[in-house]
Amino acid sequence: MSHSASFQVKVLSSPAFIDFLRREWATSPSQQVQVISSGPERDPTFLAFDLSEVAALVGILEGSLFIGMFVHQVFAGLQSGKTKRVVIQTPMRRVEVVATKDLTEAHVREILQGSLKIAA
Repeated sequence: MSHSASFQVKVLSSPAFIDFLRREWATSPSQQVQVISSGPERDPTFLAFDLSEVAALVGILEGSLFIGMFVHQVFAGLQSGKTKRVVIQTPMRRVEVVATKDLTEAHVREILQGSLKIAA
């Protein structure tokens, strides 16, 4: 998938992180980021999510922003303590980023780039 193509992404995390991300996306140019929906997530597969509540944000992102701006936003949210875990679902696959003391922005970028590759 080309990094300049736009695609839908679903983000699952804590309500605090989803609110942070929704505000960040709202300040982006509309042709690059579009929020489709945001709110509580009631998916029973997230019982082991280590959160009392899980929220979701669904949007359309331009591929270059996904690898640039979004990587920084995910890393900042994890480092600030807004969340300990973020699940990102792209058209190609679903990945999870977990806050650890050794997590770097480069590692987040590597994980998100992996979410754009077709699952084998």
